[in-house]
Amino acid sequence: DFSLKDAITEVDRDADRRYNYVVDKVAYSEATGEPFYQSSPMEDEWGVPNSNEEEHETAEAVLQWIKEASEEPDAPKDMKPVIDELVKAGIPAIGQEYELSLPVHLVSQLHEARDQLQAHVEYMKQEEGEEVAQKFVAEELPEIWAKAINNLTMSWAGARNEVEDHVKDLKKFFGSQRKEMPGKTKAD
Repeated sequence: DFSLKDAITEVDRDADRRYNYVVDKVAYSEATGEPFYQSSPMEDEWGVPNSNEEEHETAEAVLQWIKEASEEPDAPKDMKPVIDELVKAGIPAIGQEYELSLPVHLVSQLHEARDQLQAHVEYMKQEEGEEVAQKFVAEELPEIWAKAINNLTMSWAGARNEVEDHVKDLKKFFGSQRKEMPGKTKAD
């Protein structure tokens, strides 16, 4: 049936604004060599292993680490309420599914960083021996990993906030004509 039908299609103008800004920003960063990080706010559900005592304790330790990191002075202020809610909910009992809604691009970047660190450890085992690699893993790797997480998270959040601020500014600009012409914007 190819007849015309009444339909309302919502168009997410904010997504259009984000896309256009990021396309321009990426082109500029490629031309100048200045980095512009992946900043998509898209989130997905990520399962956290919680099927036995060891996985449960690891999940609790990670949650405690997240809580402590959120209390640092340079922690993003907009994440504090989210983390407080996460900590308040806690980790469910062993065997129950546990999922977190996390930014897709940030998680991808963290996985890539983890893979690179694991490859480095394997290289160390081959070149310098098992003992040197284990010492590195025990003494240096936790601090390196914490710095990598912080750097990637702050870079992602900074880029995301920059894009969102631009979207807000555009909406404010286009909405500024509403007093003279109610119901219209500068885009009309």
